[in-house]
Amino acid sequence: GVHVDVIVTAGLSNSRSSGADADYFTIVCEDDDNDGDDDRKMTPGTINTIVVVDTPLSPEARVEAYAIAIEAKCAACVDHGVSCAKDPTKFAMGTGTDCCALLSPCRGFFIEKDDDDDVGTTREK
Repeated sequence: GVHVDVIVTAGLSNSRSSGADADYFTIVCEDDDNDGDDDRKMTPGTINTIVVVDTPLSPEARVEAYAIAIEAKCAACVDHGVSCAKDPTKFAMGTGTDCCALLSPCRGFFIEKDDDDDVGTTREK
């Protein structure tokens, strides 16, 4: 069978709905009061997703798997009631700095979806 592992970091302080304008930040850590500690604390604000598939995928299957990962992130934000930081009347679909990576082997056999049904067939590359 095919095994899929997904690793996600989920910081939401930078939540955004589709089309919301983005912010940018520079990371500067300063000791403003000279007491020896960093007075500026950074809060997690991005969703990083890594999808690892143990079976080679056709180019079409890679595109579909990537799209499903992004759709799942958007659905999770809505399901958990995450609102846009710029417009709280809208659901967030993620953050302004999200990243997603899909990893799968490139050689050997891969699964290809048949046009006539939803069952995939294994084919040698």
